[in-house]
Amino acid sequence: MRLRSPSPAPAPRRRAPQQPPAAPRPPLSVIHAKALHVPVPPVGHDDDSYPYADSSRSEGMFQSEAQVYLFNVMRARYGDREDALVCADQALFFEQGTLSALVVPDAAVAFEVRGDGDGNLLSYKVWEQGKPPDFVMEILSRKTWRNDVQRKPRLYADLNVREYWLFDPDGVSGGPPLRGGELDAQGAYQPLPPLPDGSIHSPLLGLDFLYEGSTLHCRDPETGEIIPHYEEIVRMRQAAAERADKQQARAEAAEARVAELEALLRQSGSR
Repeated sequence: MRLRSPSPAPAPRRRAPQQPPAAPRPPLSVIHAKALHVPVPPVGHDDDSYPYADSSRSEGMFQSEAQVYLFNVMRARYGDREDALVCADQALFFEQGTLSALVVPDAAVAFEVRGDGDGNLLSYKVWEQGKPPDFVMEILSRKTWRNDVQRKPRLYADLNVREYWLFDPDGVSGGPPLRGGELDAQGAYQPLPPLPDGSIHSPLLGLDFLYEGSTLHCRDPETGEIIPHYEEIVRMRQAAAERADKQQARAEAAEARVAELEALLRQSGSR
C-alpha cells in the first residue's frame, strides 16, 4: 500500500496593511484664513462676543454709491418677504463659536431664511439663519480687490453661495468692470454670459445688471425699466414738479385770458 505524502499546508493569508484614517478636513475658517475680514479697532461686539461693527470704511465714493444703491434696490424688491434677508456691509459668520470666521460682503441676499425679525439684526450668523446667503456682490477697491478676486470666490463656493458677482468701478483689477458667476455642481463659479448690450442677467434675482462708467444699474427684464438711483429719483421728481408748475401756470394764464375776454364781451354788449 502506497502512502500519499501529505498536502502542503496553505500559506497564511497576508493581511492588507491598514491605511491610517484620513485626517479630518480643517474647518473653512482655517482653509480660507487669508480671505477673512479682520476687524479694525474699535470694535463693537454683541452679547455673545461676535463683532458686528468696526472702524473699517469703504475706500471711495463709487464703492459707497454702488453699495447703497444695491441695498435699496434689493430691499425694495424683496423687503416684503419674511423669508428673505438683504445685507450691505454686514458681518457674516459661518462657523458657530469661531469669532474669526468672518467676512463682510458688500451686498448679500438670502432666501428661505429666518429673516431679520424686528429689523435689528446685528450680524448674519449662518447657524441662526439656517443657510448662507444665495447672492453676494463685492465692489472692488484698490485695497481689497485681490482678496475679492483671488480668495473669496473659493470661500463663497465652499459656503454654497449660489451667485458671486464683482463690480470694479475704478478698473483696479484689470478685468471686466462687471462679472457674475453661477455655482456649478463641481463647486466652481461659471461665468454668466453678457447680453448683447453688455448687461448680465442674474437667474437667481431675475434682474439684469449693467453699468455706465462707474455707475451700477439694475434693470427689470420684464419691463425693461432701469431702476434709478436715489438722486435720479429726486431729479425726476423735481422735473415732474417743474412740469406740473408750468402746466398750472399755463392753465391759470389761460383762465385769466378767458376771464379777460369775457369781460371785454360784456363791455361791448352793454354799449
